[in-house]
Amino acid sequence: MWQTITDIGPYQLNTVIPGDCLDVLPDFPEACIDLVVTSPPYNVGLDYGPLVDDSRPWDVYYAWLEEVLDALYRVLKPGGVLALNLPKEVKLPKDQIATYGQRVQKVASVADEICHRLGYLPRESVVWVKGNEGMPISTTTRTGSDNNIYLRSTSEMILLYSKERYYVDGGTGRRGKDDVPWQEETKDVWWIPAAPRNGNGHPCPFPAEIPRRLIDLFTRLRPDRGFIPLVLDPFAGSGVVGVVARQMGRNFIGIDINPEYAARATEQIAATRQLFESPVVSRIATQGKSNIQRSPRGRSRDEAPSLIMRLPVSALTVDMSLNVREALDEAT
Repeated sequence: MWQTITDIGPYQLNTVIPGDCLDVLPDFPEACIDLVVTSPPYNVGLDYGPLVDDSRPWDVYYAWLEEVLDALYRVLKPGGVLALNLPKEVKLPKDQIATYGQRVQKVASVADEICHRLGYLPRESVVWVKGNEGMPISTTTRTGSDNNIYLRSTSEMILLYSKERYYVDGGTGRRGKDDVPWQEETKDVWWIPAAPRNGNGHPCPFPAEIPRRLIDLFTRLRPDRGFIPLVLDPFAGSGVVGVVARQMGRNFIGIDINPEYAARATEQIAATRQLFESPVVSRIATQGKSNIQRSPRGRSRDEAPSLIMRLPVSALTVDMSLNVREALDEAT
């Protein structure tokens, strides 16, 4: 039976723990997390403060990333999902091109190889295009020369994996448009503008729409069975994943190595208003479909709330003053 986790070792739910995730995660019980949504540092020389080196030799960076992904595998439940946001590749500065004999590092590909080694089950990945549909945005104008063209990045990867099995806790196993209504979210290209840059020093909080989609797709609320999923972000930053998770009625736990960011994110999460007084599921999930009337477009006229709780992006209020996503785009 599905288990709602309420005990995370010495830590309190719905907070961001200050500390290195490699030090904190061993304190978590095994198999306690339903969904990890995270974006680790990209090793592109950004300033995370004195506790983080974002300019490591690439073999050191990949070894560190493997440690993190191994620790996350331990705390994921069977059926738990990892959503890992990374660049497809990172353009190397001139001094590194001579060292590595190439001008890009294929970061997402290496991360995928690591996940395969660790035993993750691969799911279909998402290409996140930063811009409105048909209008991808690049923050660099560098295009190289006529005999050596540079392609400008307008997208990143969201790599998706499961632990041990593909089905998540809380689902019914039903199919069809009534039970699986995510027509846009299940496309493998997401056109989502990057969060606005306000220049206060924290690299890359998500635009709120990304965790909203991931939480909507890969967790199921079942209060009729006493089940509330737990979402983890081990690089919590500004706390956007936690804010969205709480607004969607899920529990959250985050980690950030910068104590200032951890404290600020915890304050934001504590101030978050859940957009529903209680988590809900529809009678579609608990009583079947026999008494449900249909509108001309096939939508239910039943008064029970929908199994899929959709949130307007405007309702997801997050302090974005910690965002320098444009600087990250320029670096990658």
